[in-house]
Parts: sequence; structure tokens; C-alpha cells
Amino acid sequence: MTTYTLVTVVHRVDYPLLRLQARSLSRYLRLGAADEIWVIANQGLRGTTDWQEFLLRDYGPLANRVRLLDSSEVAAVGEATRGWVSQQILKLMVASLVTTDRYVVLDAKNHVVFPLRFEFFEVGAKLRSSRTNFEGNAMRPYLTGALRYFGVAESSVVSSFLPTITPFVFPTQLARTFVDTVAEREQCAFATAFGRLRTTEFLLFGGYLCSQPGGIERVYDLTGRGYPVIWRRTANQGFRGVEPVVARVEAERLPFFTVHRPAFALLDVPSRESVAALWTRRHLFDSVEAGLRFLASI
Repeated sequence: MTTYTLVTVVHRVDYPLLRLQARSLSRYLRLGAADEIWVIANQGLRGTTDWQEFLLRDYGPLANRVRLLDSSEVAAVGEATRGWVSQQILKLMVASLVTTDRYVVLDAKNHVVFPLRFEFFEVGAKLRSSRTNFEGNAMRPYLTGALRYFGVAESSVVSSFLPTITPFVFPTQLARTFVDTVAEREQCAFATAFGRLRTTEFLLFGGYLCSQPGGIERVYDLTGRGYPVIWRRTANQGFRGVEPVVARVEAERLPFFTVHRPAFALLDVPSRESVAALWTRRHLFDSVEAGLRFLASI
């Protein structure tokens, strides 16, 4: 059986969401879906230890699979490289430490609401993903940069590419080869090289795959469904935007659900009640009131 590690990179500001993720995994992670769970503490949690005890308690029976790492154990990311960029570097460079065949990158905002089995990560010998069309997509300039870097014609893949959001599954050895290729080409550490490139981790990795025989679809099956997400634009639509996403969670019974951090503050009262009720029905909180208190704390 193929083995997996779950990897979450987290900042202090996302700690409450990480605890929700831990509780959700404790309830819904099924045998064989992940051999290990790694949490990488990025800037903000360094040098603190009080969060670890509470987090491990949230993982419940999974606690013995959890490994807590400081970002310095994964990569030497300079102080000038912060936030979003440092997280991307860590998500790629952790491949050098992971010992399982594949690893699943999560953000703290991802949590599990239905049973998570390893079958959700694969289709036959390929990794499960979904198809993204970047025509008219705000992220297209980042895709352009990734494809130019590897000399790939944009027109050949712009309408059928990898997504840019988590969960994202990496084949471990291929991710290591990719990191080494970029570092060798730039003649410097990968963290330094990546900081110079105007792209994102998943797009650059996809660009690398496009430059290889068989392209992306040699590795990934792109027929999967994207997981339900409440974006900032979703929250801005109020209940009429949020409720269809919540309904889709339960209709399709996909394991992951995500609320983007900027969306929390924009949720109106009916939307907050809808999300809190979903969490309660999926047994992540004991009551809607508890879910609402959590939302108020974000």
C-alpha cells in the first residue's frame, strides 16, 4: 500500500484553525490514509511550547503519529522571506525529510468533515487532483512565470492545469528531484532561488512536470472534484453565496471543507449560523452556539 504523510505549515494567527483541523482528523482520518502527521511551526510559533500540549490533545488517538517541527528544521528561510512565500518554500522543501511515498500539503484552514480514506488521494497509480482553467484567472501571471521558467508553451496547458490550493498531494521523490533541479539551475539554495521567482509552489511544480515526458497527467488524474471552499467573494454574497457551498459539503460528502481566513470577518449572521450548524452536524462542535463562539474568535 502507498504511504502518506499529512503536512500542515502554520503561523500563530492560524493556531485556532489548526486545532479545529486536529479535532477533525481525530474524528475522520481512517486507517491507512496517513502514516504520519507533521505540523511545521512557521514564524510566530517559534520558541513557544504552550500550544503543543493542547494541539496534541486535540489529535486524540492520532497523537502518536504527530510530529511537531520548527521551520528551521525544514529549511533555512531568511528573515526577509516571510508569510506566504516562506510557507510555499516549506511545503516543497519538507520533501527532503518525508519518508512516505507521498505527502499531502494542508493549510490550517482545511478541515475534514467526512471520513478521509487513502482512496481520496489516488486514482489507480496516479494522484487525484482537479483540473483548473487559468484563462481569465487572477493567478495566470504566476502560471506564465512558471511555464516560462521551464520553457513550456503556455497555450498548450493554460486550460488544463493543476489547482493552486490545498489539499495538494506530492509524490515525495519527484518533489525532491524538482527542488534539486531548481537549486542546481540557479546555483544556490532552493529557498533563495524560489524567493526570486514570481510564481507559486504548485504552479512551479506543475511547470516542471509539463517539461517532463508525459506532462502533468503522467502523475495526476485531473478528473477529481474541487473541494467546497468559502472564499472572500463567497462571503461577500452573504447567505445566498454561503449556503450552496454548505449544502454541497453534505450532498457530495467530500472529506475536506475550507473557509479562507479573509472570509471569516465577512460572514453575515445567517452565514455564520449555517457554517456553525454544519460543524455541529459533522460533530466538530457540541452545539451551534459553540461553533458560533469559535467563529467569533477567529
